[in-house]
Amino acid sequence: MLATKTKKEESFTITGEVSGFPDGTKFYLRNMATDAVFDSATVEKNNFKFEGQLSSPPEQIWLNAIVDKKFIYTNLLIGNDKINVKGDIADFPWNVDIIGSKTQEDFNYSQSITKEYDIKRDSMVQAFMKLPQEKQEEIGATIWGKIRNIDSITIGLRIKYVKSHPNTFISVINLGYLKNELSKDTIQKIFDKFSPEIKDRKYAKVIEVF
Repeated sequence: MLATKTKKEESFTITGEVSGFPDGTKFYLRNMATDAVFDSATVEKNNFKFEGQLSSPPEQIWLNAIVDKKFIYTNLLIGNDKINVKGDIADFPWNVDIIGSKTQEDFNYSQSITKEYDIKRDSMVQAFMKLPQEKQEEIGATIWGKIRNIDSITIGLRIKYVKSHPNTFISVINLGYLKNELSKDTIQKIFDKFSPEIKDRKYAKVIEVF
């Protein structure tokens, strides 16, 4: 009985309530670190469900599907938790409602801080990539200059989040991404504030090695 309870506690469940996806659409879970698909689930009557176990939680995961040859996705940061994903196909990737996990909720909040700029950047890149080659060459320097300005703003916002939220998994993940934007002394001061639990996870090892 105890073993069954422990196994259940160490498993994840992702339930989806989605509209706009035809029955039979397959959703996939892809590990962002390894780029490997490790599970799939099929939409039936606007619902899908994943059940499994993460050996090294939390994990950064792409939840994605392909509809009419279009890649549709949203990002997860979850452990062995119960997660509910709710939204219309038009809500992906930015406006999907994902609840049920403290780690995911921390991630959602960190994403909301840069969301306006992330959407603007994404739309600019997509519009640029659709242009003919000669047009890309004509306006490329201007467009990528604007994108770099957006990146500068989002980097500043992410640094601010990391400094003000020193005990979340998304902070230590972001600190790994931002390590070349900060001095080693600043990184050390931020890192020292993390809890032993966070320091013991794989994301923290990246910073330790650095």
